[in-house]
Amino acid sequence: MVRLVDVQQRLDHIFGLIVESYIEDGNPVSSKHLCDKYRLPYSSATIRNVMELLEEAGLISHVHTSSGRVPTKKGFRYYVDILMRLQKEVHQAVPADEVNSIYERIGSLDDLLNRTSEVLASLTHYTSMTFLDDKIVMKGTHFMFDYPELLADIVSLRNLFTVFEEKLNDVKKVLNKCMESECTIFIGDEFGLEDVSDVSIVISGFKANRGTRGAVALMGPMRMNYARAMEELSTIKQKLTSKLAELL
Repeated sequence: MVRLVDVQQRLDHIFGLIVESYIEDGNPVSSKHLCDKYRLPYSSATIRNVMELLEEAGLISHVHTSSGRVPTKKGFRYYVDILMRLQKEVHQAVPADEVNSIYERIGSLDDLLNRTSEVLASLTHYTSMTFLDDKIVMKGTHFMFDYPELLADIVSLRNLFTVFEEKLNDVKKVLNKCMESECTIFIGDEFGLEDVSDVSIVISGFKANRGTRGAVALMGPMRMNYARAMEELSTIKQKLTSKLAELL
């Protein structure tokens, strides 16, 4: 008899690979692709059966124009809350010398906020936000054009840029609520703005000296690399708070 824990482990294993593959290239994932790419110890029929179960559970959805599936919002939430926490992924380290040299040259608060957002956007190719005392600096909005799924619906893309231009106060309110949290992840419409329902946002709050609080954040497609986003935010946040101690 196959134990339920074995079945769940197989489901989680294959689902995790589906998510990772989709994050990597944005293409719908088929059973054949999984077999070829990861050389799994399962037959194609077994993987297809698992994918059907995952679809029934609402974790993936079928793309009618192909034989592949893509993770749903529910699927990404399960991945972030359950599977990603169990993984010990190794990411390319932030180029410490380069980043250190940038922060050494910063001499003002405005420059600090601008350079922090620029570094985050450059490292991740996501839109970045640095928030401090109701002041917000956003960089890298052009990276949204790197993700075809965000370009598929021109209305959604237009609404997204409307948020950048006209609804920054609403964004500030959410960032303000997250300043006490080490890491908060909003997937799709969880952020509370209908106009950004196709993206995800990772926010990391911080406290600096003299009671100063703030947050750094990254916005990208729902298939953003959440683990790397969290790692980059944590690293840059340390640089930011250290420099704040010098400037305040």
